[in-house]
Amino acid sequence: MRIGIVYPVATDPFKALPAMNVIRWWAIAKGFLKLGYQVDLIASNDCPAKDISSGLRVMNIKDVRWPDYDILKTCYQPAISLTPDHPFIISRIAHFMSEGEPKRFKRWFAEYEPYQELINKKAALISFTNPGYIERWRRRFPNSGAIPVIVPTGSPEEIPVVSRDPFPPGKRVLYVCNITSHHFVIKINEIARRLQRHNIKVYFIGMLNFGVVDIETELSPVIENLGVINSDDIWPYIHHADVGLSFACTQNDYENESSKIYYYLRAGLPVVAEEHLPNAHVVTDSGGGEVFQYYDFDDLEDKILKTIETPPQRQRIAGYMLANHTWSKRVAVYHKEIQKLQVLKH
Repeated sequence: MRIGIVYPVATDPFKALPAMNVIRWWAIAKGFLKLGYQVDLIASNDCPAKDISSGLRVMNIKDVRWPDYDILKTCYQPAISLTPDHPFIISRIAHFMSEGEPKRFKRWFAEYEPYQELINKKAALISFTNPGYIERWRRRFPNSGAIPVIVPTGSPEEIPVVSRDPFPPGKRVLYVCNITSHHFVIKINEIARRLQRHNIKVYFIGMLNFGVVDIETELSPVIENLGVINSDDIWPYIHHADVGLSFACTQNDYENESSKIYYYLRAGLPVVAEEHLPNAHVVTDSGGGEVFQYYDFDDLEDKILKTIETPPQRQRIAGYMLANHTWSKRVAVYHKEIQKLQVLKH
């Protein structure tokens, strides 16, 4: 079967450091390729057609012959507007927008509502990151004929081997994030200040996305801000940190999925994650760390110290992730649903 995976962002994904949206696009494509699908990555920009790995190519959307595909898969909601009507469209909804959105997302509701209407009209299968979004979708579109399925973020099967330690001596707490809420800044600043008393340094990799953050604020000077680092070059920091942090931006469990949890744990890095993250259970299921109470800095501090003093076994954590939470496991969910729909068609 031939599948085209449509990426909606207008900028060329090959000219910038790959963010999670591009990493996910490539990883899902490679997963389908391993299962025997013919796969094209369809880019909505002016990048020329190119082969990026054996059997996997990028197509300029202007050159695509849509009827050639048995399946179309969209990455992010705007991609649905780029596809024609097709008998088998798989759409992904990372954030389901409704009128009851938190303040930081309200500005997007008017933009995303038409895409959600199109998805309801055109998609045969819709993937969500967690059950909360499925519940909200069903309330908004009670007569939707699309099949909902849960497909969270995954982690790579293969990661770089442990290499040189990029940190100076001492205990290191790592926070990797594209910051989209001032709550993240409040939390990382406060815990960095508290950990100073224990001679523990907090390191930040990422950016403050002021195009999205609802209240502009600054990182504390006690945090070592390493800035944006190529995703391939982040692994030494994950390998050599003592603890990885992950915060929830609200108490709405459905909107908080944390991609970084999967990557921290895949490398065996112990994690301290905040409750109300829908994938915080992966931390406890893997035996890979602790979950702290929402906005409770005493609990956060205690659990970081506990994790540093009695760290879980990294090899066991990494093994659990490899067995349960790789990108191939995510693609297998799609494959199973595709097979079911193919049987129904016949």
